[in-house]
Amino acid sequence: MKGLLVYYSNTGNTKLACEYIKRHLANAELELVDLKHARPVDFSAYDLVGFAAWADYSGPSKLIIDYLESLPRQNGKPCFVFNTYGMFNGGTLKGLADRATRSGFKVVAAFALHTPENIPTMLSRGLTSAGAPDEKEREKFRRFIGQLEEICREIEAGRSVARRPRFGLLDYLTLFPRTRAKKEMGEQFVDQARCTKCGACKKECPYAAIDLAPYPVFDQKKCYGCWCCYNRCPQQAIYTNKFRGRWHYPQPLEEFRHKL
Repeated sequence: MKGLLVYYSNTGNTKLACEYIKRHLANAELELVDLKHARPVDFSAYDLVGFAAWADYSGPSKLIIDYLESLPRQNGKPCFVFNTYGMFNGGTLKGLADRATRSGFKVVAAFALHTPENIPTMLSRGLTSAGAPDEKEREKFRRFIGQLEEICREIEAGRSVARRPRFGLLDYLTLFPRTRAKKEMGEQFVDQARCTKCGACKKECPYAAIDLAPYPVFDQKKCYGCWCCYNRCPQQAIYTNKFRGRWHYPQPLEEFRHKL
């Protein structure tokens, strides 16, 4: 059977986890689509659909919510939601499930994976979750994939999937308003002595908030404070009033890569 997993990943943690699901989902051919470079998708060509993102200030990122809102209404297509998080997941998973349901998907499974923190504001406070996921969390992740395999078998057998994910009290909590992210980040600047005008920041910006003229120019009205440009600049040439040359997370930690 054919499956599709549309994911949003900035520094690679979520992408790595989605690749793990793809490798270990034994009874489905799972296609991965990067939401930042997504093409139009015909969901009718897939038996099971998934949506994955990272916890963006204890809630789903604007990018994936906008994407789900833009889709044609589905007629009960089986769907699972998945997200990664550093220090606190909050309402991310429940928010993804609710938005997918409003788009007409039938959410049959949900899981959040604890991963290393990648937001400079958290790293600067020593909140790194560098050892995540631990063995207990990895075992839960494996069981989630096993659950997806059972769902695939039910779909292949032509049975209606009656499963519904369960959410706990913590899945409803949102500690911080999303507007705090941009406020904590502040305005971006470019160290022209370090910048090579490579265009990586413009290419990777999920909100099309960067132009090159020839150095990066930031549209603060479009910027959503996701830290992608700061983290991914290969020369560490992008900085703010509070953060410069420290606490970058350009790619998954080696220990995390080894675990997945």
